[in-house]
Amino acid sequence: MYNMKIIADKSLKWLVVCGFLLIGLALVVTQANRNKTLTANDLSGRVDMADKQYIELQTTQIKELHPHQHNHGDSLMSDSHHETVYSEPYFVEEDVWVTGYEIILHNAPVTVVHHITLYQPGVAGHICPYPYPKVLLTVGQDNMHKPNVEFPSPQGVLLKKGERLDFLAMFHNPLPPVGDGEEHENVYASIRLHTEAVAKSQRSEPVEFYLMYLQEEVSCDSDDFVFTVPPNTKNFSFRQDKEKSLKPGIHTFPSAGEIIFAGAHLHGWEGGEQLNVYINDNLEREYKTKRAEGEKYAWQTEQGPVKIPILPGDKIAIEAIYDNPHDEEVIGAMGMYG
Repeated sequence: MYNMKIIADKSLKWLVVCGFLLIGLALVVTQANRNKTLTANDLSGRVDMADKQYIELQTTQIKELHPHQHNHGDSLMSDSHHETVYSEPYFVEEDVWVTGYEIILHNAPVTVVHHITLYQPGVAGHICPYPYPKVLLTVGQDNMHKPNVEFPSPQGVLLKKGERLDFLAMFHNPLPPVGDGEEHENVYASIRLHTEAVAKSQRSEPVEFYLMYLQEEVSCDSDDFVFTVPPNTKNFSFRQDKEKSLKPGIHTFPSAGEIIFAGAHLHGWEGGEQLNVYINDNLEREYKTKRAEGEKYAWQTEQGPVKIPILPGDKIAIEAIYDNPHDEEVIGAMGMYG
Protein backbone atom coordinates (compact mmCIF):
# COMPACT_ATOMS: atom_id res chain seq x y z
CA MET A 1 0.00 0.00 0.00
CA TYR A 2 1.09 3.58 -0.28
CA ASN A 3 1.64 5.79 2.70
CA MET A 4 1.84 9.47 2.35
CA LYS A 5 4.08 11.60 4.50
CA ILE A 6 3.13 15.23 4.52
CA ILE A 7 5.74 17.96 4.48
CA ALA A 8 6.13 20.56 7.25
CA ASP A 9 3.19 20.75 9.65
CA LYS A 10 0.67 18.97 7.47
CA SER A 11 -0.87 15.76 8.79
CA LEU A 12 0.34 12.37 7.64
CA LYS A 13 -1.67 10.71 4.90
CA TRP A 14 -1.47 7.19 3.56
CA LEU A 15 -2.03 6.22 -0.04
CA VAL A 16 -2.78 2.56 -0.37
CA VAL A 17 -2.86 0.90 -3.74
CA CYS A 18 -2.54 -2.69 -4.68
CA GLY A 19 -1.92 -4.23 -7.76
CA PHE A 20 0.28 -7.32 -7.29
CA LEU A 21 2.22 -6.02 -6.29
CA LEU A 22 -0.63 -5.10 -4.43
CA ILE A 23 0.15 -2.15 -4.96
CA GLY A 24 1.09 1.08 -5.59
CA LEU A 25 0.72 4.68 -6.29
CA ALA A 26 -2.49 4.13 -8.02
CA LEU A 27 -2.59 1.29 -10.43
CA VAL A 28 -2.74 2.34 -14.01
CA VAL A 29 -2.44 -0.08 -16.80
CA THR A 30 -3.20 0.28 -20.45
CA GLN A 31 -2.36 -1.93 -23.38
CA ALA A 32 -0.15 -0.64 -26.15
CA ASN A 33 -0.27 -1.33 -29.87
CA ARG A 34 0.54 -5.02 -30.03
CA ASN A 35 2.00 -4.74 -33.53
CA LYS A 36 4.76 -2.29 -32.67
CA THR A 37 8.05 -3.18 -31.04
CA LEU A 38 9.79 -0.29 -29.27
CA THR A 39 13.51 -0.09 -28.75
CA ALA A 40 15.34 1.03 -25.63
CA ASN A 41 15.74 4.46 -27.21
CA ASP A 42 11.97 4.85 -27.61
CA LEU A 43 11.25 4.76 -23.89
CA SER A 44 14.06 5.90 -21.65
CA GLY A 45 14.99 8.76 -19.37
CA ARG A 46 13.13 12.05 -19.13
CA VAL A 47 11.00 13.57 -21.87
CA ASP A 48 9.89 17.22 -21.91
CA MET A 49 6.71 17.89 -23.89
CA ALA A 50 5.52 21.49 -23.66
CA ASP A 51 4.62 21.95 -19.98
CA LYS A 52 4.55 18.18 -19.39
CA GLN A 53 7.44 16.08 -18.14
CA TYR A 54 7.71 12.33 -18.09
CA ILE A 55 10.13 9.78 -16.72
CA GLU A 56 9.91 6.59 -18.73
CA LEU A 57 11.46 3.20 -18.12
CA GLN A 58 11.03 -0.05 -20.00
CA THR A 59 12.09 -3.60 -19.36
CA THR A 60 14.11 -5.64 -21.78
CA GLN A 61 12.11 -7.74 -24.21
CA ILE A 62 11.32 -11.43 -24.08
CA LYS A 63 11.83 -12.45 -27.69
CA GLU A 64 9.62 -15.53 -27.39
CA LEU A 65 7.24 -16.05 -24.48
CA HIS A 66 6.33 -19.73 -24.76
CA PRO A 67 3.27 -21.28 -23.11
CA HIS A 68 3.61 -23.78 -20.27
CA GLN A 69 1.35 -26.20 -18.45
CA HIS A 70 0.11 -24.93 -15.10
CA ASN A 71 -1.71 -27.63 -13.16
CA HIS A 72 -3.73 -27.00 -10.05
CA GLY A 73 -1.30 -27.08 -7.14
CA ASP A 74 1.64 -25.73 -9.14
CA SER A 75 3.24 -22.55 -7.83
CA LEU A 76 3.67 -19.55 -10.08
CA MET A 77 6.85 -18.77 -8.16
CA SER A 78 8.55 -21.90 -9.53
CA ASP A 79 11.32 -20.98 -11.97
CA SER A 80 9.70 -22.98 -14.77
CA HIS A 81 6.47 -20.98 -14.45
CA HIS A 82 7.65 -17.41 -14.95
CA GLU A 83 10.23 -15.15 -16.56
CA THR A 84 11.34 -11.81 -15.11
CA VAL A 85 12.80 -8.92 -17.11
CA TYR A 86 14.34 -5.68 -15.87
CA SER A 87 14.95 -2.11 -17.00
CA GLU A 88 18.20 -0.23 -17.04
CA PRO A 89 18.50 1.94 -13.89
CA TYR A 90 17.38 5.55 -14.15
CA PHE A 91 18.78 8.31 -11.94
CA VAL A 92 16.42 11.23 -11.27
CA GLU A 93 17.82 14.39 -12.87
CA GLU A 94 16.13 16.96 -10.61
CA ASP A 95 13.74 17.09 -7.66
CA VAL A 96 10.30 16.22 -9.04
CA TRP A 97 6.76 15.41 -8.01
CA VAL A 98 5.24 12.32 -9.62
CA THR A 99 1.69 13.48 -10.37
CA GLY A 100 0.45 10.27 -11.99
CA TYR A 101 1.54 7.32 -14.03
CA GLU A 102 0.61 4.76 -16.65
CA ILE A 103 1.87 1.23 -17.17
CA ILE A 104 1.87 -0.18 -20.69
CA LEU A 105 2.11 -3.82 -21.69
CA HIS A 106 3.51 -4.45 -25.16
CA ASN A 107 2.76 -7.27 -27.59
CA ALA A 108 0.76 -9.53 -25.27
CA PRO A 109 -2.57 -9.65 -23.39
CA VAL A 110 -2.71 -8.69 -19.71
CA THR A 111 -3.11 -12.35 -18.75
CA VAL A 112 0.65 -12.88 -19.16
CA VAL A 113 1.40 -10.45 -16.33
CA HIS A 114 1.94 -11.67 -12.82
CA HIS A 115 3.30 -8.39 -11.45
CA ILE A 116 5.03 -5.20 -12.51
CA THR A 117 7.10 -3.27 -9.97
CA LEU A 118 8.88 0.08 -9.70
CA TYR A 119 11.49 0.03 -6.95
CA GLN A 120 14.61 1.63 -5.47
CA PRO A 121 17.62 -0.64 -4.82
CA GLY A 122 19.72 0.40 -1.86
CA VAL A 123 16.82 2.07 -0.06
CA ALA A 124 15.28 0.21 2.86
CA GLY A 125 11.59 -0.58 2.55
CA HIS A 126 8.89 -0.39 5.21
CA ILE A 127 9.00 -4.05 6.19
CA CYS A 128 12.36 -5.49 5.20
CA PRO A 129 15.68 -3.72 5.87
CA TYR A 130 18.47 -3.01 3.40
CA PRO A 131 19.57 -4.68 1.11
CA TYR A 132 15.94 -5.40 0.24
CA PRO A 133 14.68 -2.58 -2.00
CA LYS A 134 11.99 -0.03 -1.35
CA VAL A 135 8.91 -0.66 -3.49
CA LEU A 136 7.41 2.48 -5.06
CA LEU A 137 4.68 0.75 -7.04
CA THR A 138 3.59 -2.81 -7.75
CA VAL A 139 0.73 -3.97 -9.93
CA GLY A 140 -0.78 -7.43 -10.39
CA GLN A 141 -2.69 -8.76 -13.38
CA ASP A 142 -5.96 -8.32 -11.52
CA ASN A 143 -5.17 -4.62 -11.04
CA MET A 144 -4.55 -3.88 -14.71
CA HIS A 145 -8.11 -2.90 -15.61
CA LYS A 146 -7.83 0.72 -14.45
CA PRO A 147 -7.08 3.69 -16.75
CA ASN A 148 -4.24 6.14 -16.23
CA VAL A 149 -4.06 7.55 -12.72
CA GLU A 150 -3.44 11.16 -11.77
CA PHE A 151 -3.02 12.33 -8.18
CA PRO A 152 -5.08 15.32 -7.14
CA SER A 153 -3.08 18.38 -6.16
CA PRO A 154 -1.47 19.04 -3.70
CA GLN A 155 -0.56 15.33 -3.45
CA GLY A 156 2.22 13.56 -5.33
CA VAL A 157 5.19 11.25 -4.96
CA LEU A 158 8.38 13.16 -4.22
CA LEU A 159 11.58 12.03 -5.95
CA LYS A 160 14.89 13.69 -5.18
CA LYS A 161 17.70 14.40 -7.63
CA GLY A 162 20.08 11.46 -7.91
CA GLU A 163 17.66 8.83 -6.61
CA ARG A 164 17.74 5.57 -8.54
CA LEU A 165 14.67 3.96 -10.09
CA ASP A 166 14.44 0.39 -11.39
CA PHE A 167 11.53 -1.35 -13.06
CA LEU A 168 10.72 -5.05 -13.54
CA ALA A 169 7.99 -7.29 -14.89
CA MET A 170 7.30 -10.95 -14.14
CA PHE A 171 5.50 -12.71 -16.98
CA HIS A 172 3.95 -16.15 -17.23
CA ASN A 173 2.08 -17.77 -20.09
CA PRO A 174 0.00 -20.72 -18.88
CA LEU A 175 -2.07 -22.96 -21.12
CA PRO A 176 -5.87 -23.13 -20.67
CA PRO A 177 -7.74 -23.12 -18.39
CA VAL A 178 -5.45 -20.61 -16.62
CA GLY A 179 -4.29 -18.59 -19.67
CA ASP A 180 -4.66 -18.50 -23.44
CA GLY A 181 -1.37 -20.34 -23.94
CA GLU A 182 -0.57 -18.57 -27.21
CA GLU A 183 2.93 -17.77 -28.41
CA HIS A 184 3.91 -14.12 -27.90
CA GLU A 185 6.96 -12.31 -29.26
CA ASN A 186 8.90 -9.23 -28.12
CA VAL A 187 6.97 -8.94 -24.87
CA TYR A 188 7.87 -6.16 -22.42
CA ALA A 189 6.42 -3.53 -20.13
CA SER A 190 7.03 0.19 -19.76
CA ILE A 191 6.07 2.81 -17.21
CA ARG A 192 5.56 6.53 -17.70
CA LEU A 193 5.72 8.71 -14.60
CA HIS A 194 4.08 12.12 -15.06
CA THR A 195 6.20 14.68 -13.23
CA GLU A 196 6.42 18.32 -12.22
CA ALA A 197 9.67 20.03 -11.22
CA VAL A 198 9.56 20.84 -7.50
CA ALA A 199 10.86 24.34 -8.20
CA LYS A 200 7.81 25.09 -10.37
CA SER A 201 5.13 23.01 -8.66
CA GLN A 202 2.45 23.97 -6.16
CA ARG A 203 2.30 20.45 -4.72
CA SER A 204 3.21 20.00 -1.07
CA GLU A 205 1.95 16.61 0.19
CA PRO A 206 4.24 13.66 -0.65
CA VAL A 207 2.60 10.25 -0.86
CA GLU A 208 4.38 6.98 -0.38
CA PHE A 209 3.46 3.44 -1.35
CA TYR A 210 3.06 0.85 1.38
CA LEU A 211 2.60 -2.83 0.51
CA MET A 212 1.05 -5.36 2.88
CA TYR A 213 1.08 -9.07 2.13
CA LEU A 214 0.40 -12.45 3.68
CA GLN A 215 3.00 -15.21 4.04
CA GLU A 216 3.61 -18.40 5.99
CA GLU A 217 7.42 -18.23 6.15
CA VAL A 218 9.36 -15.49 7.93
CA SER A 219 11.21 -14.18 4.89
CA CYS A 220 11.94 -11.02 2.91
CA ASP A 221 12.39 -13.02 -0.30
CA SER A 222 9.53 -12.14 -2.67
CA ASP A 223 9.27 -15.82 -3.63
CA ASP A 224 7.95 -16.40 -0.09
CA PHE A 225 5.10 -13.86 -0.26
CA VAL A 226 2.70 -16.82 -0.45
CA PHE A 227 0.66 -19.20 1.68
CA THR A 228 -0.99 -22.60 1.29
CA VAL A 229 -4.70 -23.34 0.86
CA PRO A 230 -5.61 -26.87 2.00
CA PRO A 231 -7.47 -29.21 -0.38
CA ASN A 232 -11.26 -29.49 -0.37
CA THR A 233 -11.87 -26.30 1.56
CA LYS A 234 -14.38 -23.46 1.17
CA ASN A 235 -14.06 -19.96 2.61
CA PHE A 236 -10.56 -20.75 3.86
CA SER A 237 -9.25 -17.79 5.85
CA PHE A 238 -5.59 -16.86 6.09
CA ARG A 239 -4.38 -14.07 8.37
CA GLN A 240 -0.95 -13.01 9.52
CA ASP A 241 0.49 -14.96 12.46
CA LYS A 242 0.88 -12.30 15.16
CA GLU A 243 3.57 -14.32 16.94
CA LYS A 244 6.07 -14.27 14.08
CA SER A 245 8.94 -11.79 14.05
CA LEU A 246 7.97 -10.49 10.59
CA LYS A 247 4.34 -9.41 10.20
CA PRO A 248 3.82 -7.91 6.72
CA GLY A 249 0.06 -8.49 6.98
CA ILE A 250 -0.26 -6.17 10.00
CA HIS A 251 0.74 -2.52 10.30
CA THR A 252 0.42 0.06 13.07
CA PHE A 253 0.21 3.69 11.96
CA PRO A 254 2.61 5.98 13.84
CA SER A 255 0.75 9.18 12.93
CA ALA A 256 -2.73 10.47 12.18
CA GLY A 257 -3.85 10.70 8.59
CA GLU A 258 -6.14 9.22 5.98
CA ILE A 259 -6.03 6.30 3.55
CA ILE A 260 -7.04 7.84 0.23
CA PHE A 261 -6.54 5.07 -2.35
CA ALA A 262 -6.40 1.31 -1.91
CA GLY A 263 -6.57 -1.95 -3.79
CA ALA A 264 -6.02 -5.66 -3.31
CA HIS A 265 -4.37 -8.55 -5.16
CA LEU A 266 -5.52 -12.17 -5.15
CA HIS A 267 -5.15 -15.21 -7.40
CA GLY A 268 -8.71 -15.59 -8.63
CA TRP A 269 -7.65 -18.40 -10.94
CA GLU A 270 -6.50 -20.35 -7.86
CA GLY A 271 -9.67 -19.81 -5.88
CA GLY A 272 -9.09 -16.34 -4.43
CA GLU A 273 -12.43 -14.82 -3.45
CA GLN A 274 -11.84 -11.65 -1.45
CA LEU A 275 -9.46 -9.74 0.78
CA ASN A 276 -10.77 -8.24 4.00
CA VAL A 277 -9.26 -5.17 5.65
CA TYR A 278 -9.55 -4.63 9.40
CA ILE A 279 -8.91 -1.45 11.37
CA ASN A 280 -8.39 -2.16 15.07
CA ASP A 281 -9.94 -5.63 14.53
CA ASN A 282 -13.13 -4.17 13.02
CA LEU A 283 -13.94 -5.08 9.42
CA GLU A 284 -13.40 -1.90 7.39
CA ARG A 285 -13.72 -3.04 3.79
CA GLU A 286 -14.00 -6.11 1.53
CA TYR A 287 -12.20 -6.33 -1.81
CA LYS A 288 -13.68 -8.98 -4.08
CA THR A 289 -12.06 -10.54 -7.12
CA LYS A 290 -13.93 -11.73 -10.20
CA ARG A 291 -13.34 -12.77 -13.77
CA ALA A 292 -13.18 -9.72 -16.02
CA GLU A 293 -16.32 -9.16 -18.07
CA GLY A 294 -16.09 -10.82 -21.46
CA GLU A 295 -12.73 -12.44 -20.62
CA LYS A 296 -11.90 -16.12 -20.21
CA TYR A 297 -8.60 -15.73 -18.39
CA ALA A 298 -8.32 -12.17 -16.99
CA TRP A 299 -9.33 -11.29 -13.42
CA GLN A 300 -10.17 -8.05 -11.65
CA THR A 301 -9.85 -7.16 -7.99
CA GLU A 302 -11.41 -3.99 -6.62
CA GLN A 303 -9.37 -0.83 -6.12
CA GLY A 304 -9.93 2.91 -6.12
CA PRO A 305 -10.21 6.07 -4.02
CA VAL A 306 -11.24 5.68 -0.37
CA LYS A 307 -11.47 7.93 2.65
CA ILE A 308 -10.42 6.05 5.77
CA PRO A 309 -9.35 8.32 8.66
CA ILE A 310 -6.43 7.05 10.73
CA LEU A 311 -5.42 7.93 14.29
CA PRO A 312 -1.99 7.39 15.85
CA GLY A 313 -1.67 3.77 16.96
CA ASP A 314 -4.44 2.46 14.70
CA LYS A 315 -3.70 -1.08 13.52
CA ILE A 316 -4.54 -2.34 10.04
CA ALA A 317 -4.61 -6.06 9.23
CA ILE A 318 -5.61 -8.08 6.17
CA GLU A 319 -7.27 -11.46 5.62
CA ALA A 320 -7.51 -13.49 2.40
CA ILE A 321 -10.43 -15.81 1.61
CA TYR A 322 -9.92 -18.73 -0.80
CA ASP A 323 -11.93 -21.70 -2.06
CA ASN A 324 -10.15 -24.89 -3.08
CA PRO A 325 -12.51 -27.66 -4.22
CA HIS A 326 -9.62 -29.79 -5.52
CA ASP A 327 -7.80 -32.72 -3.94
CA GLU A 328 -4.45 -30.88 -4.24
CA GLU A 329 -3.43 -27.98 -2.03
CA VAL A 330 -2.69 -24.53 -3.49
CA ILE A 331 0.90 -23.73 -2.53
CA GLY A 332 1.26 -20.30 -4.14
CA ALA A 333 -1.81 -18.38 -2.94
CA MET A 334 -1.37 -14.64 -2.45
CA GLY A 335 -3.15 -11.88 -0.57
CA MET A 336 -1.87 -8.32 -0.87
CA TYR A 337 -3.10 -4.84 -0.05
CA GLY A 338 -1.49 -1.61 -1.11
